[in-house]
Amino acid sequence: MTNRMCASFILSVFLCCTAAARTIPGTSLSPAVWYQSNNVVTDEYGNTESITDLSGGGNHASQPNSACRPALDAGVLPNGRPALLFDGNDSLQMSRPLLLTNCVCFAVVRPNITDYSVSSVRNKTILGGNKQSMQWIIRQKESGTLHSEVLCRSVKSCASVSSSLSTNEFVLAALEIKYIDPENSTFRLRQNGEYMTDEAAKEVSIGEVSGEIGSAKSWDYMTGHIASVVIFTNSLSLAEIESVEQYLSEWYAGQPQTMISLH
Repeated sequence: MTNRMCASFILSVFLCCTAAARTIPGTSLSPAVWYQSNNVVTDEYGNTESITDLSGGGNHASQPNSACRPALDAGVLPNGRPALLFDGNDSLQMSRPLLLTNCVCFAVVRPNITDYSVSSVRNKTILGGNKQSMQWIIRQKESGTLHSEVLCRSVKSCASVSSSLSTNEFVLAALEIKYIDPENSTFRLRQNGEYMTDEAAKEVSIGEVSGEIGSAKSWDYMTGHIASVVIFTNSLSLAEIESVEQYLSEWYAGQPQTMISLH
């Protein structure tokens, strides 16, 4: 094979194996990862072996241990779609870590904390990583109210917000992290389309997150449902954030839409 033929062959293989980036419907925005509970692979018991990354980046999340796979709970979303049910021992691991120095994360979640009275098990992880990285949780306070909170696990709480949401309701939560310099970042939280905190600056830098859904390295496991996780590894304007929230609101609470083609 000549050098030219070899180069042509390599390019052809690359183009065939590289998926095009997909945009959130109704927007021109391409997320780094995009998971929805109606795009999963289940095992013989109906538990989630893997969830497909709809972004086109191939960063699927999976669980090789069959005992730690969230169940696919049919019909629990307001529009009849399924959601993943985490039982306090389940998690899904992304194929590749993410760099979250600048990011906007979205999640559709319904934590179940009503059965717990011990403070150490009140923290329910949406997205976590290793000890030096970020952890995004839903926490129950002693008053019974729920808080969305982001932690740098090696340092301290970065931002939190109180909420009167019932544990029986799905919430559309969002988290913004903006990089200032190697030692400083700002954090802000949204719930159901509204900012719930002012922008909080902290002397902490969030770096690479290993990308675990429902747990933070075998700690603070989620009990409850996660229906979607969408992550942008870049800053978004308020209008862009609202456009993603509009899509997710319609996806989980509005009329079912045509399933996104993976081909």
